[in-house]
Amino acid sequence: MTGVTVAYFDGLGKAEVIRVLLTYLNVEFKDVRFEEIPDEIRAKCSFGQVPYYEDSEVGSLVETNAIVRYIAAKYNIAGKDLVEKAKIDSIYESTDDVHVLHYQANKKGDEAEKERVRTVAIPKFFAAWEKLLSQSSTKFFFGDSITLADIAVFRVIGHVALFGYKVSTTPYPKLDALVNHIGSLPQIAKYISARKASTF
Repeated sequence: MTGVTVAYFDGLGKAEVIRVLLTYLNVEFKDVRFEEIPDEIRAKCSFGQVPYYEDSEVGSLVETNAIVRYIAAKYNIAGKDLVEKAKIDSIYESTDDVHVLHYQANKKGDEAEKERVRTVAIPKFFAAWEKLLSQSSTKFFFGDSITLADIAVFRVIGHVALFGYKVSTTPYPKLDALVNHIGSLPQIAKYISARKASTF
């Protein structure tokens, strides 16, 4: 087994945070996409579902959050100690909450609910992230370099914006600066500019 493989449906969905994380880390990976899960991939998935991740150390790994935490720990962006790791994990989990909010609102199809998510629910998370960034002495959530928390927040803000939930970060200056900083990184900018449209 050589190299890194990420396998998922042909869209953003649950795998995009993994792809963006690896891209930031400059880790080359085989980006396998499909309409239906191939039998050879499904056979490797412990629970029969994707995203599926593979590398020479962990072998096969499934479940988005497990994959993300593994990558973050492997490349030392999960936090410097137990407390920082827990706080970074808390921010990461909050981005998952935002992802679920927009997904469920779109699935429900109720315009009033979509508007509530767009104008009330998501901005509450933006305000919370801004407050946390304000407590940091740097432009990042923790320390003087990017961690999983920063990448996860960047990813989810961009993700929900693609699906009808574009909320301006301008009222949140530190959050706005963080998003712009990560988005301007050469590897991230290149990846996003080349990324094809997705329906999910």
